[in-house]
Amino acid sequence: MFRPSPVRSGRRWLVLLGTLGVVSATLLYFFLVSRPRVAGVQHEASLRATAPAPALPTAQAPSTSVSPRMRAPRPSRVGPQAAHSSALSAPTEILAPALDDPGGELESDTVRRRADWFLSQRAYPLGFIPPGARLESLKQLDQMIETQTRLGLIQPLSAQADETSIGFPGPTMWTLIGPQRETGLGANFGNPLSTGRTTALAIHPSAPNTVYLGGAAGGVWRTTNGGASWANLNFDQQPSLAIGAIEIAPSDAMTIYVGTGENHFAFDNYYGAGIIKSTDGGTTWTQHCGGAGIANRFCNPTGTGRLSGGYSVGGIAVHPTDPNIVLVAVRNPNNLGESGIYRSTDGGLNFSQVASASGAPGNSVVFNPTTPTIVYAGLGGGGAPVAATGIYKSTDGGVSFTRLTGADPNLPTTNIARTEVRLAPGTPSTIYAAISTTDGSSLRAFVRSIDNGASWTVFTPGTLPALPNFCAGQCFYDMTLIVDPTNSMRVFVGGSAFTNNSSTVFRTQDGGSTWTDITTGSSPVRPHVDTHAFAFTPTGGRLYIGTDGGVWFTDTPTAAPPTWQAANNPNLALTQFYPGHAPHPMNENQVFGGTQDNGWLK
Repeated sequence: MFRPSPVRSGRRWLVLLGTLGVVSATLLYFFLVSRPRVAGVQHEASLRATAPAPALPTAQAPSTSVSPRMRAPRPSRVGPQAAHSSALSAPTEILAPALDDPGGELESDTVRRRADWFLSQRAYPLGFIPPGARLESLKQLDQMIETQTRLGLIQPLSAQADETSIGFPGPTMWTLIGPQRETGLGANFGNPLSTGRTTALAIHPSAPNTVYLGGAAGGVWRTTNGGASWANLNFDQQPSLAIGAIEIAPSDAMTIYVGTGENHFAFDNYYGAGIIKSTDGGTTWTQHCGGAGIANRFCNPTGTGRLSGGYSVGGIAVHPTDPNIVLVAVRNPNNLGESGIYRSTDGGLNFSQVASASGAPGNSVVFNPTTPTIVYAGLGGGGAPVAATGIYKSTDGGVSFTRLTGADPNLPTTNIARTEVRLAPGTPSTIYAAISTTDGSSLRAFVRSIDNGASWTVFTPGTLPALPNFCAGQCFYDMTLIVDPTNSMRVFVGGSAFTNNSSTVFRTQDGGSTWTDITTGSSPVRPHVDTHAFAFTPTGGRLYIGTDGGVWFTDTPTAAPPTWQAANNPNLALTQFYPGHAPHPMNENQVFGGTQDNGWLK
């Protein structure tokens, strides 16, 4: 969150009237539509309704294949991190947990109104979001800065030493003032500190303390000291801050691919604006839009409705020895036929759709690290037909795929949707997958193959110590897994707040037969619920976890229980705000706002 220069006294009455209007509208909305959460973090399955979205009252309604998750954050736009530590010294006061629904299924009319409310905030005054609006606004900003610099109104960037100044005009005239890491929210908000939704994690292959992090609407960050501090990598000027996936080229750690567009099948997931690539370890970035044909819609609008932006990216895989060969798993909510796996052989300049792995949103894709002709992918969700859903395998480096679901008698072929596939890095002939039910509300199965996908063992959810329904209520939104690089039978899974509204990380050490809840560790420190990402250091010594509250890690992932540590340092500004935050009418230093799954802040 940012604060502009103080309002002059002559304008305070206008500010007062505007603020009262915003507060009144916000209170009216919550009175009519929302019901308050009574204690702690309320399990949010009801807000992430998994039934197809009812038609909105507009001529440009989104595809009914999109599952509405009705929590409505506003994306944060954070500035350069240099010299900002002093601006974050004041504590953030937690007023109350964020408003939420106390449980159960939402009435269809409530779902419709919440969806329309979230989208209408961004559609004024036209009733829809103009195609490429963010990218055009950034271009206009650049043009304004160039003009003002040429006229001598502002200094060139190279001459601006004070990056914390406040004022207008100028590119560095905003100051990051928070929020700081939130504390005191309750155990399942993450203890002791939380920040905001983390959707992607990637670790440098030879420097394990260097980790890249992607926020749902907060851009890309990097730590070089194992999470003690984070830097924003100048990502704020990129066409999109909504991150779906990050992948570092195994053979060239300076090459980083970032897939924009959060691909978690929720109404508050922002669409993408292409693949953003760096070839210098994150110092500079270049947008790639996919080339010609339908691949061009990586950046360009996929339609004219409110959800019409570029493709959302669910996964990226880079060839183990050639950083120019890259596969991406994408989703076009307006045209499932354009969803699936895309392949590039020129470093992302041009992509082509892999026809034999299409027709359903791409959830995941992974190369066999020792035999890169073998690739696995998972497709499904968003209302995609069952015939296009499931586990896919390529034996020619991703040029073509064969659908394994339906070919193996053990793999489920009905009531299936989102499919997340992972390999065991140390034993890549071992593959695991987590599969959701068609409506995304539950775990359908957890499956394992130890023979390159030739045969499968299937586990269905039960009661601990059997396979838990770890993403209960919202598998379409948070369902992820990772295999220990040192032990192919040790797997970690993460998802929602489980059935007890608290547990979010589970571990098996026998390939899926028995499981342990490891959310609560050996100390009071524990991760926030709603798990979206995992990342292991190459030797398996440290496991990172990305959640709705930021990032945590453990250096004892095999212990019973492990010891968790929070990596949400003060400058990791990822917190998303609901529309309607308001400054105090008589004191511009006080601002109130409700956040996505991290409470009301002052």
